[in-house]
Amino acid sequence: MTDGVPIAAYGPRGSKESVDNIAKAIEAHPNIGGVLLENHGVLTFGASAPLAARANLIIEEAAILGLNARVIGEAKPIPAHMIEYTQQRRDQFSSAGVQRAN
Repeated sequence: MTDGVPIAAYGPRGSKESVDNIAKAIEAHPNIGGVLLENHGVLTFGASAPLAARANLIIEEAAILGLNARVIGEAKPIPAHMIEYTQQRRDQFSSAGVQRAN
């Protein structure tokens, strides 16, 4: 979710307009795990319920971090090359497995 979370335009809850707006947001961002619903909340999805819940947690934590960043002077975007490097480091740590203290 490094490209942000798309916003689905407002439509009355459960209406065809709302569903169409959500579908447009998802179609425009096929690799995203959630959509912000204008004037409503967050809609997340995944291959399983735990993955959808994880997407929800990530979006909510990112929103909190963004609000906190505004308090201290705005969020600063991470440069693209650093995002790639950070993702590589994540993958290296993940492939190393878990070490437990004896």
